[in-house]
Amino acid sequence: MITNDQLITVGKFHKTHGLKGELNAILDIDPAYFVEGNPLIVEIEGLNVPFYLNSIRNKGSISYLIRLEGVETDKEASEFVNHEIKMIAEDSEEWLEPNEDDLIGFTIVDMENQKPIGELYDIDDSTENVLFIVKNKDDSFYIPAADEFIKEIDYDKKLIMMTFPDGLLDMND
Repeated sequence: MITNDQLITVGKFHKTHGLKGELNAILDIDPAYFVEGNPLIVEIEGLNVPFYLNSIRNKGSISYLIRLEGVETDKEASEFVNHEIKMIAEDSEEWLEPNEDDLIGFTIVDMENQKPIGELYDIDDSTENVLFIVKNKDDSFYIPAADEFIKEIDYDKKLIMMTFPDGLLDMND
């Protein structure tokens, strides 16, 4: 039996995608780990259960669309929503990527104007739509952490380059 002290959390299923059992997940690990036949582990009714992938594809800069073996419908996939994705800790070192929380303190830059809009102060993932909490010299505000807005993350310079729909940044005024 796999115990919790043997595991680390490497992601989370956020919602279903489509009707054929696909799940949208945020991963803090190189997805090649799963492609090589290694299991992802999900707690089901108090037990750590290993699952294997049918497929994985990149959806954006930090999210992936995943199909698990044996999960064929949207209803079956919905059982995994909001569940953490874990892996065996001793296998993790070579596969881990920077954690979502590692982005705290990064400067968010509006690519259209080439101007910083503020510093990422916190991440609100309490709802289906993850939000960046951004602070600048005047105030703090929320912006969606949607993959379609994130164009590049530069870990060396601590920058998150984003584009926004017209009026989105004005909503915080």
